[in-house]
Amino acid sequence: MEAVDRAVLERLADELGDHEAVVEIVRGYLDLLPSRLDELDIDPATETGDEATRPRRLAAHTLKSGAMLLGASALAGAAEQVEHGGGSVEAVRVEARSAARDWRRWLANALARNPRHQ
Repeated sequence: MEAVDRAVLERLADELGDHEAVVEIVRGYLDLLPSRLDELDIDPATETGDEATRPRRLAAHTLKSGAMLLGASALAGAAEQVEHGGGSVEAVRVEARSAARDWRRWLANALARNPRHQ
């Protein structure tokens, strides 16, 4: 089973009228993915007050939003659970690895079809 619905990426390209823009969006998301995943590791137990879980929730929200936009619904679902105080950071990492693999495949195909994107 694919972690990324490629039809979502193609639909986004059609809606934007610019396949190259989607290539750049996917590249940007992949570039930011490691830092967002690292932000999930912030231990709220070391913080105090209502803002203790804010960095983790914000990172999870950002991961969720990007994943939804780019067709990775399992990653979006795992991130949403963490965003709302449940779920597992490890589950987000597993889904992120699978989605990143699929996005890289999609990028390779997009670049093969149109070398101008490189």
